[in-house]
Amino acid sequence: MRLIITLALSIFVLMSCEKDNFTTDKKEGKKGKKENLLDSIEQKQEFDAPFVFTKGDSVYLKRILKSSTNSDLLTKTFSKPANAEFEFTVFINHINKDYKDFKVKIKPNVAFKHEAEWKTNEQILVVSDYEGEFFHMVDFLISAQVIDDNYNWKFGNKHVVFLGDLFDRGSMVHECLWLLYKWESEGANVHMLYGNHEIMNISGNQTNYIAEKYKQALKPLGFEAIQQMYQANSILGAWLRKQNAMEKGNDILFVHGGISEKLFESQKDFSIAKTNQIVQRNLDNPKNEESAPFLRSSSALTWFRGYFRKPQQDPKVLEKVLKHFDARLICVAHTVQPKAGLSYNGKVACTDVNVHKGQKEGLLFDQKDIFRIEVKDKHTASVKTKL
Repeated sequence: MRLIITLALSIFVLMSCEKDNFTTDKKEGKKGKKENLLDSIEQKQEFDAPFVFTKGDSVYLKRILKSSTNSDLLTKTFSKPANAEFEFTVFINHINKDYKDFKVKIKPNVAFKHEAEWKTNEQILVVSDYEGEFFHMVDFLISAQVIDDNYNWKFGNKHVVFLGDLFDRGSMVHECLWLLYKWESEGANVHMLYGNHEIMNISGNQTNYIAEKYKQALKPLGFEAIQQMYQANSILGAWLRKQNAMEKGNDILFVHGGISEKLFESQKDFSIAKTNQIVQRNLDNPKNEESAPFLRSSSALTWFRGYFRKPQQDPKVLEKVLKHFDARLICVAHTVQPKAGLSYNGKVACTDVNVHKGQKEGLLFDQKDIFRIEVKDKHTASVKTKL
């Protein structure tokens, strides 16, 4: 009898441990598919995309859920050894039935490229400033034949450059981030550059644009400030901290705001590599003396609007900048334009349009030709106009 009781207790302990760790062999579905315990929630309860972080020798996934009365938020936490590979679902369909969920696989020591200077014979598509507008982002990419309806990459070896500002205003920032993380971890040529809103959230030094949803999510996660979501021990935080503020693809210079005369003249040995190093090591404190010229003034890389607003930059300064970086043009975002297009006789390209009003545009660079890509919705073919 004692042996039977001991065996029963052992089985109970094993089953309890299994519930605390995420596993894929809990149950068999009708078609023999194994249930992923990470996804074992009622989707309508999910308040935000999962938060994944490492601590010690373990990795934890927290799902932020609405209570049964919708009056409180709570978390459901799963854990596993840090060297384990696992997959979870980012639930979308419960928010909008016209859009599907997607899966993200976390692989230990996955290698991300993050090259700051690169060359390609393939097309380069540039978009920006989605600001948490997940559905507008995927509408554009589906219509432009970058991804399919299941968000699978179908752009081959072509490149997509996201020129910053996936953060703030909208309420699906983390869904956007996980989708970019998914594509890049699977080997797609995805480039995400810092905009001013990325810097503000990672550092926490300006929070007035953050959707109320993310302020509400802090308490159930055990946080007091938004920047705690993007610390280096979180999966998305570690990935975000390896991005670039400047890149050069072929002979095109990419930066969120632009390169002002003040910044250009103040920097000795101004280079893409040096700029990215300065930005990355100061993400937690962008106001300090070293990084402020790049990140915290109207003349900074992420804030400059002088290509479009008075006083506009002298074309001679622009020529100096392009010559210094051996580039034929600079592609920027940050300042909303009536249409994605060119200015300064084709030397400045801008991709920022009013996405919050449903405007979905980008620029496609094909060798020496440049096209505007316009999208109505994901079911309608994109319109391609040579500039």
